[in-house]
Amino acid sequence: MTQRNSLYRIISIVAFLSIWEIGGRLADSDFLLPPFSGVVGEIVRLITDPDFWAAMFVTSQSFIWGFSLAILAGIPFGLMIGLWRFLDRLSSVYIILMLTTPIAPLVPLVIIILGIGLSARVFLVFIFALPMIVMNTATGVREVSPSLLDMARSFGASNLDLFRRICLPGSLPAMMAGVRLGAARAVVAMIVGELIIVTVGIGALMMEASARFRTAELFAVTTIILSLGYFVVKSIQIIEGILFKWKPTT
Repeated sequence: MTQRNSLYRIISIVAFLSIWEIGGRLADSDFLLPPFSGVVGEIVRLITDPDFWAAMFVTSQSFIWGFSLAILAGIPFGLMIGLWRFLDRLSSVYIILMLTTPIAPLVPLVIIILGIGLSARVFLVFIFALPMIVMNTATGVREVSPSLLDMARSFGASNLDLFRRICLPGSLPAMMAGVRLGAARAVVAMIVGELIIVTVGIGALMMEASARFRTAELFAVTTIILSLGYFVVKSIQIIEGILFKWKPTT
């Protein structure tokens, strides 16, 4: 079944790229739809250009700092919410607001408070990755079987033992799922922040290519960003598979 799914994915990717290539050549206009081969040429040019890697370094700073802070804050807070219901009732409305609020309305407030430097972009990544990590971690704690807790208590386990030996390990799969979903939102916030708050890094490359109508270059940068996001999420998914081999697949 796994090999068949992989074959289906390969076929769908090849079909999509073939349609893209044919459509680009039939359009006969690099301005409207450059063929895939032209975009590949731009990707090769970009990854051999030192300026591109300098822009990537600038862009990655907001992701690394913002996502790391979201993990460091989100996991402990999610554990506390899962353990203490009163804290869940106090904070749930704010978590939901962070989860559902689009980026654009937050940008003016972020600029007023933090300016247009790295801290503003880091905060945007942080606030968009945080709610996914918090909610999934809390859900993982709540889904721990009550019978396991009762059994541990009957053997004299303390509250600290219950947390260390049952609640924390039991919540790890949901916690990692939250980290994976948070990473996807962090990549989105990373790029949108550079397009809306201040045009630096990869966002500046995209804006320059768009302003100068270099469509192939714009497609190339977009493809690199999509590939980066897929790589980040897939890497976390692979780590999940290694850590949780015991977990049954559905």
